[in-house]
Amino acid sequence: MAAEGAGGGAGRVEEDGIELAIRVPRQGVGLDELGIEPLMFEHTFWCNECEGLASNKTCPHDQDARLFLSGTKVREMLGNGERPPHEFSRDEVADILIDAYKED
Repeated sequence: MAAEGAGGGAGRVEEDGIELAIRVPRQGVGLDELGIEPLMFEHTFWCNECEGLASNKTCPHDQDARLFLSGTKVREMLGNGERPPHEFSRDEVADILIDAYKED
């Protein structure tokens, strides 16, 4: 795993062929000194074939079997009073969130 960028600011890291955005500490400050450990993970999705939450590493099925919703899409749906698909959120949770969006 290699990070680009020597000074402080944003950087990119590639792990197992996946490019990730990271914050690069200021030069001379290592992650050990900060007392943190970055956790690298992939986006997850619902797979109808696996009948559960999965990632590209755990699911062999094609895109047609997968349900992926971005956070932006979910917020848009909730703001419009729409429930996300039941695979993504329980109806009672979606209803609470829809009500919260109405209050804003």
